[in-house]
Amino acid sequence: MEIINGEEIKSETESVVAALGAFDGIHYGHQQLIDEVITTADRLNCKAALFSFKPHPLSVVAPSKAPPLITSWKQKYRILEELGLDKVYLVEFTADFAKLDFKGFVRDYLVAGINVHKVVVGEDFRFGYQGLGDTIKLKKLGAEFGFEVKVIDSVTIDNKVVSSTYIRELIEAGRLQEVKTYLTRNYSIEGKVIDGDKRGRELGFPTANLKPVADYIIPKSGVYAVYVYLEGTKMAGAAHVGSCPTFNQDELSIEVNIFDFDDDIYQEKIEVEFVEGLRSEMEFNSRDGLIKQIMKDIAEAKDILEV
Repeated sequence: MEIINGEEIKSETESVVAALGAFDGIHYGHQQLIDEVITTADRLNCKAALFSFKPHPLSVVAPSKAPPLITSWKQKYRILEELGLDKVYLVEFTADFAKLDFKGFVRDYLVAGINVHKVVVGEDFRFGYQGLGDTIKLKKLGAEFGFEVKVIDSVTIDNKVVSSTYIRELIEAGRLQEVKTYLTRNYSIEGKVIDGDKRGRELGFPTANLKPVADYIIPKSGVYAVYVYLEGTKMAGAAHVGSCPTFNQDELSIEVNIFDFDDDIYQEKIEVEFVEGLRSEMEFNSRDGLIKQIMKDIAEAKDILEV
């Protein structure tokens, strides 16, 4: 899959069928849209592409309303390649870009830039200065500039519209099984392992203290059964998300105990895949009480992960 950044977008000679949008999470609804792009591109002998923006537009035009992320761009690239796209066009969303009117965006980027043959968007797609462009205006511009527009209706599961907003709510509530249904995969966070207070090691359960690489939505405080990916190796573990009330620690942290693993991985990048919640945050009256609960958590996680 070819990744083409905004400044590298030239006048393409090959026609493309392109999906447009932010695509945070690349959830089930996004996947239906991308499948339409790939199927159509194959039929028309075009390249299948996605046209998106970085960072999320709201982080520029309304920072206080910018949502935390479901996926980093590294994760997005991996998922999009697995889905079978040929190209990803990624434009830096700046204050100047936000001032571009919707017709200018279509003319400069879709027509003169990527030589679009057909555009596929969701029914709520908005574009251009102040979001004044919508699917009706996009269809009119398609007729003017000579490209087709296909609008995909919202996708529902169990009578609930699949959306990044709703998935964030589920993650924040720790409802991971439902998250998996809407994402079609477990939710995961990438991060760097940083120095912690070594309290887990002192208790006999060494943990990797994770600093997320993106502004992710974080599951609610509690303990989770997880898989951990390090340099292509998949390992089982248990993660604690939240503060440590037993030790009067208020700062949010993500600490992962990787089962049967005690290598030094400080400064390494890992990905933590949340499989199932084990329990909510608890405060313990004694060190022994905490250790007993950790042992119980590990046993339950191993049972869930079948290790």
